[in-house]
Amino acid sequence: RWHLGESGLRLIAAANHFHVRNLAVVSGVETGSGTITLKQRGVDWLLERIQHTAGIYRFFTALTMTARRVSGHALCWWETGARCERRYRVSEQWYNLRPDALAEYRVGQQRFRFWLEWDRGTMNARDLAVKFASYAQYLASREWANEHSALPRLVCVVPDIAQERRMQRVAQTILTPLHRVELLTTTEGLLNGQGPLAPIWSRSIPQPSQAAQLYDSFRQSLPGMLAVMPDR
Repeated sequence: RWHLGESGLRLIAAANHFHVRNLAVVSGVETGSGTITLKQRGVDWLLERIQHTAGIYRFFTALTMTARRVSGHALCWWETGARCERRYRVSEQWYNLRPDALAEYRVGQQRFRFWLEWDRGTMNARDLAVKFASYAQYLASREWANEHSALPRLVCVVPDIAQERRMQRVAQTILTPLHRVELLTTTEGLLNGQGPLAPIWSRSIPQPSQAAQLYDSFRQSLPGMLAVMPDR
């Protein structure tokens, strides 16, 4: 994503043979002698979300650096924005899933995917309910199976324990009936202090016995990422 000045905006517009208003918001009077100001479209929205975006990038930077120190571990790829969104149809009704990011991680020969939700504490219980309802609809539709991958895990980072507990209560109400989804939560403080592969993750969705066995097996193959702290 490029942040262009007025000259750059006009150059791109001229090179593509369209008006600069396609790229920029114009303020002032655009006349031969008037003074106008051009501001690139979308920049204000990006700046409003800059802390949220920076948090997502910090998470994947930390995961990449930590994985390099563990034999057989690697972050294969990650996507954010429109690339990780999914639009799908069920019975003539269209739905959208908009995670903050989607990634694939490798442990030895095993690969798994996970969605990341980076919560800065701005979502109340109703906002969280809408968020998790979109995941519930996507999981119930089995659209994820069309990507020829195992069901992704849902990883959530929150600013504090109060928000984590609020998120867990809402998620348990909405996602528990699906059983198979694994929701892992932690706080930003624990993540920054101990790293993403430390035993900082709390599993928040009760699993049936078979799923619990699979969970324990996976936890042994990936120390830390799916470990549950006893006092959390």
